[in-house]
Amino acid sequence: MNSLKYPLSIQITCLYSVSESKERKPYLQGQLDGYCGVYSMVNAVHYLCGPLSTTQAETLLLKLMRYLEPKQSAFRRLTNGTMFKEIVLALDHIITRQYPIKKTKPYNRNKNICIDILWCDITNFLSTHNGIVLMGMDGKHGHWSLVKKITPRSMLLFDSDRLYRLPKRYCTTDEEQEALHILQPTHVLFLWATQPGGSK
Repeated sequence: MNSLKYPLSIQITCLYSVSESKERKPYLQGQLDGYCGVYSMVNAVHYLCGPLSTTQAETLLLKLMRYLEPKQSAFRRLTNGTMFKEIVLALDHIITRQYPIKKTKPYNRNKNICIDILWCDITNFLSTHNGIVLMGMDGKHGHWSLVKKITPRSMLLFDSDRLYRLPKRYCTTDEEQEALHILQPTHVLFLWATQPGGSK
């Protein structure tokens, strides 16, 4: 008497599928969309002037998306991401009008910044301000992220895609070099709160 609950062919197919799935990893939220630029702005406010409640964060996210919509539809932003100029404009028109946050572009149109100078400047900024650094990167991650702390060996991130640390030995500012993380000085913003509060 056959004690199998399902035909053998179905059981073999199921076993094959389960075995194959163990070798795969699920895509994480953020890996397939280009909203990291918008999330970086929300998280900058959350870090500098927060904590923001979920409702406050959602409200800010919607304000930013409504402001950015005429420049690029939500659908196109899904694949194209957010441009540096759009982030600067959104900070000026939405965030700095609602929150006591200041910004500066330390390397505006200056690509010739080596990794050591970038590292030193970010170190000095974070040590003297209640601040955070919004930064664009290429390489392994085409991504916008926030640097909350820096050591001689690593950048520690406040990130929307679960990135935690960028070791300096894997970073460069030279687009011609092969490295895991290509940091873009022209896409760096120093942000700081002008009033006490936020994360430490």
